[in-house]
Amino acid sequence: MSKDRAQAFEAALNGVLGDYLAERHPGLAFELGLRLDGRPLPLTAEALQQAYPNGSKHLCLLVHGSSYDESCWAYPADPATNYGRLLEAEFGVTPLYLRYNSGLHISQNGRALAELLEQLYEVYSPGISELTLLGHSMGGLLIRSALYYGETLGHRWRGRAKRAIYLASPHLGSPHEKLGQVVTKVLHAIPDPVVQLAGKLAELRSAGVKDLRHGSLLDQDWSGGEEGRPNVLPLPTDLDHYLAAATLNEDQDHLLSRMLGDALVRVPSALGPGRQAGLQADHLAIFPGMHHMQIVHDPQVYQQLRAWWGATGAAPVQATAPTNPTSPAATPSWQRLAAYRGLVIDAVEHGVTAIQEVQEKLTQRPYDVLQQVPPLEAPVKVVRAVHYGVMRGSYRTIRMINRLTGDALAKVLGEPTKPE
Repeated sequence: MSKDRAQAFEAALNGVLGDYLAERHPGLAFELGLRLDGRPLPLTAEALQQAYPNGSKHLCLLVHGSSYDESCWAYPADPATNYGRLLEAEFGVTPLYLRYNSGLHISQNGRALAELLEQLYEVYSPGISELTLLGHSMGGLLIRSALYYGETLGHRWRGRAKRAIYLASPHLGSPHEKLGQVVTKVLHAIPDPVVQLAGKLAELRSAGVKDLRHGSLLDQDWSGGEEGRPNVLPLPTDLDHYLAAATLNEDQDHLLSRMLGDALVRVPSALGPGRQAGLQADHLAIFPGMHHMQIVHDPQVYQQLRAWWGATGAAPVQATAPTNPTSPAATPSWQRLAAYRGLVIDAVEHGVTAIQEVQEKLTQRPYDVLQQVPPLEAPVKVVRAVHYGVMRGSYRTIRMINRLTGDALAKVLGEPTKPE
């Protein structure tokens, strides 16, 4: 597998199982932080100065969506081009790129982003006179959550946030996650072990994905353990907001456009908070004939970003390209392989348990019927006990082999032994 494909796979894995990875296999879980050219950018004055020797006082933070990382902003035909670099070249903005574990709750990432921006405010030596936040899909929700927590915690960076741009963000929820929730409930309600197993698999969606059902932004939307509509969080009035949506069909009024939007987010969800806040029409944009991921790297969208920049009186300037910073090395290969090994072992373990549960429930039915016949009750109990004993012993053997195989792989991979 190529490096790019491996990175894309890990980003998708974080989106689907990110909360599980953070708890059980942190070697595969993304950590929220700034990235430059794919490498971590430490939040120190020295690292930032080396990365941006001619850094501007106007920063633009780009926040990717669910199951992706910061590489999603790259133009397919020219990976060196993205909105951040274009804005830097034309308006002298210094672009920063965020990577985060999109499987965690949006509010967890939002609070962490607020803390990161406060730390950035402290160490960025040119100072921050203006901060623009640009988010795609879940990234837009993350921005709104960070704005809330930054205000609540009294962070100084909040006073520098002047513009927020949301590209195809499901502010009012995603129809796909709403459908997933309904399907999961239906599967759990059907009294069949195989169907309920499918329900359990559907329930494995990460916390971040589940938050997309209604666009949950705050801790209290999920911390109580009850499902329902999240708290309504209006757009803060101390900065300018710009919202964009896309539709698959060239006709934005077409039935397909109204039903599916850009395939993942419908127009009312993407533009909802802006319309509710009474924003002027030039703060809202719809891009017909564009799918959900195209909106993150399209020349037409960039022209709209330019217009939104020009609306605030920004003047084009010549920017100096940044140099590569000295960044920490990537996670050691043995740690990544160890994390993959652990994930595979867990998958086998959970798979064996699920199959065992289904088999036991299916086997239970004929024994229950036979035990209703008085002459057969005693012998059936004996046969049942023997049968279940052998069956459970077989599954225990499979689990033992799985663990032994994992231990053998650990030695082959050369994982350091833990101190006693």
